[in-house]
Amino acid sequence: QQLNTELEQRVQQRAERYEMAVSAGKVVLWDWNLETEEIYVDPFLKAWLGYQESEIGSSSTDWGTLVHTDDFAAITTSVNAHLEGLTADFEVEYRLLCKDGSIRWMYARGSAIGDEGGKPYRITGTGTDITDRKRVEAALQKSEEQFRDLFDDAPIALSLANVSDLRIIKVNEAHRQMLGYSDSELAAATFIDITHPEDVKADLEQFQDLVDGNISRFGMEKRLIKKNGDLVWTNLTVTLIRDLDGTPLYSMGAIEDISYRKRAELELQQLKERLQLLLASNPAVIFTLQPVGDFATTYISDNVRAIVGYSSEECLADPHFWSSRIH
Repeated sequence: QQLNTELEQRVQQRAERYEMAVSAGKVVLWDWNLETEEIYVDPFLKAWLGYQESEIGSSSTDWGTLVHTDDFAAITTSVNAHLEGLTADFEVEYRLLCKDGSIRWMYARGSAIGDEGGKPYRITGTGTDITDRKRVEAALQKSEEQFRDLFDDAPIALSLANVSDLRIIKVNEAHRQMLGYSDSELAAATFIDITHPEDVKADLEQFQDLVDGNISRFGMEKRLIKKNGDLVWTNLTVTLIRDLDGTPLYSMGAIEDISYRKRAELELQQLKERLQLLLASNPAVIFTLQPVGDFATTYISDNVRAIVGYSSEECLADPHFWSSRIH
């Protein structure tokens, strides 16, 4: 009687351990008799699907009714390949229909057992519930699709490059329109190849600071070379896309065409230089004052030095400069 009690306790302990293992790993056992078409499936799987033990039979037909119709072909292909000796194991991911109409994703893996003549008559293996993983994958795929749509349709030019070799791996339509390169042409280039040589050094220095983690992003004005050889002034903002462990994977560049602003700045600078030349060559000193208050000088031409010896900067620094020097 004591021996029977000890055996019962051991059986109970093993059953509890098995139940804990199944619950933690979501892995069940199955055994498929190819000759009788009977399938033993762990009762835990039936419970996962929402069925009582007696509600699902033990024939392959009974279980076949629970397999999603779109996955029959994958299961058949995998089984046949294994039975023909083309694969070391039978492996397949498929969907099972739950009693409430929902689905569970399963990963089945097994091996065939042959008779004395080597003919397979059983396949035994495990089934793992991978529903949570599939949900995460679906969410990631949806997120990637949304990112791809935002990337492709963005009104500003965007580019994606590998951090390791600086190769351009993806650009959007705005980028193609701005510079005129096709995807295949950019795939064989780095961002250095389409950057004006005089701007490469500053670009690489800031990029290295970004990779090293000294800065979270950087922005700079640089010239890019269009396919036809023309230059376009751009405002570039670069951020990094990192792996889960922090390793830099890709650089994302947002490029704004500022050629119009740069041309306006150049024209303004040229206008200032011409005006300065005109004022400097004029024998009269040109100046402006505030019309009220202390009547401080707001501008005075540089040729004031030739007359009174003071620079224009000195004249502007003190609002009482002139009044304090009148005899």
